[in-house]
Amino acid sequence: MDGALLLILLTNVVGLAVSVDLSLSLVRFWSILLGIFLFYGLFNGLGTERACRVVGNWAVAAGLGLALLALLGTDWGSVRLLDLPFYRLIPELVRDPLDSDLFNPRVMGMALAVLLPLPLTISLAGDGLARRAFSAAVAVVMGLILLLTQSVQAIPALLAALLVLLAWRDSRLLLVFLPVAALGLVALFAYGPQRLLPPLLSVDHPLGVAVVLRLDMWNRALAMLRDMPYTGVGLNVYPIIQVEFYPGLLLGSVPHAHNLYLQIALDLGLPGLFAFLWLLVGFARIVVGAARCGQNRALGAVLAGEVAGVAAYLGAGLVDAPWATKPGVLFWLLLGMATATARLIQGKSRPAPRGWQWGPLLGLGVAVLLGLLLLPGSASLNLGSIEAHRLLLQAEAGDAPPAGALARTASHLERAAQWRPDDSQLYRTLGRLYGWLGEDDLALDVLERSVELDGEDAMGAYAPWVVWARRLQGEEGPDRWEDLVGIYGLWMVRYPQRAESYIQIALVWERHLGDSARARAVLESGLENGAQPRELVSYYVSLLE
Repeated sequence: MDGALLLILLTNVVGLAVSVDLSLSLVRFWSILLGIFLFYGLFNGLGTERACRVVGNWAVAAGLGLALLALLGTDWGSVRLLDLPFYRLIPELVRDPLDSDLFNPRVMGMALAVLLPLPLTISLAGDGLARRAFSAAVAVVMGLILLLTQSVQAIPALLAALLVLLAWRDSRLLLVFLPVAALGLVALFAYGPQRLLPPLLSVDHPLGVAVVLRLDMWNRALAMLRDMPYTGVGLNVYPIIQVEFYPGLLLGSVPHAHNLYLQIALDLGLPGLFAFLWLLVGFARIVVGAARCGQNRALGAVLAGEVAGVAAYLGAGLVDAPWATKPGVLFWLLLGMATATARLIQGKSRPAPRGWQWGPLLGLGVAVLLGLLLLPGSASLNLGSIEAHRLLLQAEAGDAPPAGALARTASHLERAAQWRPDDSQLYRTLGRLYGWLGEDDLALDVLERSVELDGEDAMGAYAPWVVWARRLQGEEGPDRWEDLVGIYGLWMVRYPQRAESYIQIALVWERHLGDSARARAVLESGLENGAQPRELVSYYVSLLE
């Protein structure tokens, strides 16, 4: 696991270096760094069975404390599915010390789901009657409060933990899920996807709004990752980059990508995601070797709960980003405890690194080199996007960046456009750079190219779930240009200071819907709202006149 952790550290530094907001990024930088220190501290410090038992007991007690904290400090008013009168009787006695607010029920539910397997396995297979009874009581309390949170994130978390515990007991038990999955598919088709899926793709349904918002977040996160695969967007700056450069159909400002693996890739780049997956593979090798020993029943129960907790964390990561929330520390805690426990079960001291452990680093280096050689525009796009974000944010804050820096960044994106001529986001960013450079003709040309590319399949690019819902309901939908005006219109209303939104809507009205008067009215509203750069909007108005 050392090579993977070293690569995480290196990509952590890269993520800090490319950030557009150091104050935000330093929070994530230190959380990752301290998480790795916590891992090594636990792995190297838990050298005896007694130490593992004591830390396991403290972890169970921490689960009870977390449950009581959730009960008395959660914002029960934001629970979505069932609003029971019981919630209004719970006293609000604890506030989040970091922001003086109540805790989010979904985050608390996710944290409880990650810690719950440990007291559960100790109660079932641990040693000592008092220890098992206390763990069972803690598991019951945690489970009940977990149900109160109504956390959707807890469902995949608990399912992943259950699969691990079944495999730990007997891998043949996993075969039970095959007929269950088959029955589920039969029930789905019997009920009818036309009746089941539309509510899940509708913002008017309590579950549908969560699904649709996540699809919107993931769509925008993937767009960022396509443009900046080597470095990511920078540590913890997803909300800034998404709002300023990759607006979604429904999104306002959201703190993270609501997917663990996308968030890691955005923070650390694809090399960082590779390192995280490599870390998990190394961890799996260690715990599988320990599970096969099966010599110490008590330690085996502790290890099973720790590994199931890691699995729960990864399962919750399918629909949320615990990496970017307070429960993120639980991953490093359980990873260090489980690795130390596995070493004790196997009866070995820490093994010396072997040559094959560093092979993945060499493989990653070869993959990056091939990417740079076979996709030469990818480096220009990554570099140009990072520089453009920093310069444009500086310009919009009223601090005019040097013209030379703007021109150099534009040249990077021009080279990238030769490689990816069908990337509307690239042209939109390039148009904004030209606008701040005062190259109004070039800005209009590339923004028009962006509009043409978006118009090929507007909803498919920015809101594919709308297309799916229309197909399920047998609807044709409006003209593609009307769809595009609707999307651009949402951006214009949400971000009235940005000139490119008014210009893109005006381009659609003038050049694709044949209504120059409407186009001019849009541009004049932009001038009234103080859209920047103002000179670009004024130039387009003069052309229409």
